[in-house]
Amino acid sequence: MDALVLIPVGALVLVASLRFDSAVGRGWRCAGAVGAGICLFLGIRAILPDETVFFASEVARRVRGQVAEFQKSNARDFVVVEGSSVAAHGCDPKILREEMAKRGVDVGVLQFSAQGANHFERAFFMEAFWRRLAPGERERLESGRVVVLREVFDAYDRDPLYLFAKDSYTERAKVYMSPEYAWAAWRAFLAGMPNGISEMEKWRRGLEMGGIVLDRLLLNRFAAGALSGMDARARKRRTGAFFPLQGVKEKFDFAAAAAATAEWKDDTVETDGLPPGWLAGRDFFQARTKSWVDEEVFFAMPSLESHRRDYQLGFKRSFEGLMVGPPSREGLQFFLNKDYWFDGVHPTGAGALLFTKWLAEKWCVDGVAR
Repeated sequence: MDALVLIPVGALVLVASLRFDSAVGRGWRCAGAVGAGICLFLGIRAILPDETVFFASEVARRVRGQVAEFQKSNARDFVVVEGSSVAAHGCDPKILREEMAKRGVDVGVLQFSAQGANHFERAFFMEAFWRRLAPGERERLESGRVVVLREVFDAYDRDPLYLFAKDSYTERAKVYMSPEYAWAAWRAFLAGMPNGISEMEKWRRGLEMGGIVLDRLLLNRFAAGALSGMDARARKRRTGAFFPLQGVKEKFDFAAAAAATAEWKDDTVETDGLPPGWLAGRDFFQARTKSWVDEEVFFAMPSLESHRRDYQLGFKRSFEGLMVGPPSREGLQFFLNKDYWFDGVHPTGAGALLFTKWLAEKWCVDGVAR
């Protein structure tokens, strides 16, 4: 059981044990005492950082791991890789650091990527990391240059709460759902509603997601399950900041996906501009990390799915000179080996090695790392 949830429970037991002088007003006094106890709990909870309350969670563990990486590094400048499973499986921070050093770019690399992590959870990773640093460590980070390398992936960009409903009852879905994050995430979700649907459907979807977000917010505020990450089964599922995949995903046809790349175009992709939901999320992201991030650069990993690559190319037009990748059709041929792909977007461990080297080379050679 979650020990912190016992605080309001204990308050209720205490109130129930009180003896009142008169039956008159007893119900109101009990209600007032219960309300006062809950308010006291919520007041204490409000000043405790989420990563401290949910200290046994995967999120908090990852944050502590990146703090340790920062403390071990002697670098003055840092690159922060933030992304979803594509980056978590495809970008090895150790290799990225080594490859960039070979090209004269001496930086430390921090990895804030996780499978299924939307942009708000990634912002929380980074904000929690900053909070956990000692004052002297913050000064050290501020004295250098910090570039956040942000993943470009259509599913997460177009839907700010992508996979949130599916994973809404997992531990990770509630750790970062503080009032500020819940409100910003829901507003970004509303902004990201697809065009062409009726107003009634927009209301329905907005209320449905609003209910899910509110549910996660309440669990966050009452610290429900704060110790659940200490369960032995939860510990077995934990992974590092980078964890390579092996084999191939069931039903993935590499031969067909590779053959289709011959029909791709590089210069005639039609785009609809930047997703409104992503733009709303970006404003929030920048506000939460502006105290220590100097610049954001975007990256697009190799993909065998044409619609995703079309989106990457369209995105690049909006941030020309501040984006690494995607590879050209000719450049992608270097990656067309079935041993490199788990599915159309995630590489295997062998593919991740090449993807990471490619990322470092493109970043340095193209002049984005400056």
